[in-house]
Amino acid sequence: MNALYSAVVVVAVMSVFIIGCDGSSLVANNRISQLLDKTAATWPAINHIAEQAGSNKIGSKELDYKLTKAKFPAAASNHRQQAVSVIEELNQRRQACGFGGLQKNEELMALSEHHAQYLQHVFVQVGNLPSQYSPHSEQSVPELAGATGQQNPYYMGDDLAARLQTANYPYREHRVGESLSIRLLYESKGIGEINTDTITSEMLGSLLAAPYHLATLVSPTFNQNGTSVISFVPHKKDYTKARGFVLVSTNGATSNLPLPDQLLTYPCEGSLNSARMLDNESPNPVQGLGRDLRADPVGQPLYITYPAAKKIQVSHISFIEVASQQKIPTYLLDASTDPHDHTTAQLPANSAFIIPLTDSFNNCTATEHSGRNNCGLNANTRYRVSFTVQVDDGRTLQRSIDFMTGS
Repeated sequence: MNALYSAVVVVAVMSVFIIGCDGSSLVANNRISQLLDKTAATWPAINHIAEQAGSNKIGSKELDYKLTKAKFPAAASNHRQQAVSVIEELNQRRQACGFGGLQKNEELMALSEHHAQYLQHVFVQVGNLPSQYSPHSEQSVPELAGATGQQNPYYMGDDLAARLQTANYPYREHRVGESLSIRLLYESKGIGEINTDTITSEMLGSLLAAPYHLATLVSPTFNQNGTSVISFVPHKKDYTKARGFVLVSTNGATSNLPLPDQLLTYPCEGSLNSARMLDNESPNPVQGLGRDLRADPVGQPLYITYPAAKKIQVSHISFIEVASQQKIPTYLLDASTDPHDHTTAQLPANSAFIIPLTDSFNNCTATEHSGRNNCGLNANTRYRVSFTVQVDDGRTLQRSIDFMTGS
């Protein structure tokens, strides 16, 4: 579309709960990744983004559009086929890289669907959300009292642990991880026909480019999954110009699974259609560089882990574009450089990320991230990452991984 303004917001939330045999619960990881194309991923920023588009904007009080069955048949749509496709794609990527497969679990499917419905209800009923609103939680929020907590018809419990108990998920004594992504779309000239398959695949790809989330999504400690995809029309918005998507994907485990005694990576050799960039995550994985990902994105990271080891050390790193042989500077994120050690997001010593720093790239399109030139790695391009890993038993392993970005 010509002269098209697009504001896209993606917010991803992930938590992993470990519930002990004595019934106690421990939040092992609570990570909020905010992946955003234009500005900071806080809910008031939705208004700021859309102000650039004119009077008909997200979060605008000027727009008093009311949904009716005559104008739009439903405020929300349940995309079960796309939800299964997300599981299949995640499965394919995990299995291809040696992390093991995930079996679709109906209890987790229902759990994810209920929470996705809860979130779409919030966005349909409420125009402006507090800056500290956590989409992972179902606790009542005073400013949103009529749409959150038990006032929401899809309420199942304040947090993931409570929702698992309500759903009577039989394996909740083992690890359970919930990944969540919300995408709000606005296009001033009209959205037109939306390809939900493409949207949901991009949402998964964005999560797989965020280090603290990628580590959980592909974790070999999981062997079950349930996913839901819900689309909706945001509060008082013109459905021809605004649309929202919620993707909730919940991993579970039937037992304490054995840890692979081998080096694993994502992307791995031969991986195709990886994301091009990481443009926001909270906590910020490159905070140690003083880098603002919203202004200066980085490329798709390479995740390296040896699950059965206690510690690895990565060295002799080379990251190149294969065709041009262009060398790309990198940043090694591991336990020694992790800016969030002693927090719930702390990286284990047996894992690391090689993050390409794409500051010199001039590859943004006219409709993509206006105001900056760096949009991560080049599209549809093959990259090669070579490195050496020393495992805690003294072994030294050398690897060279070729992967391909998507469009």
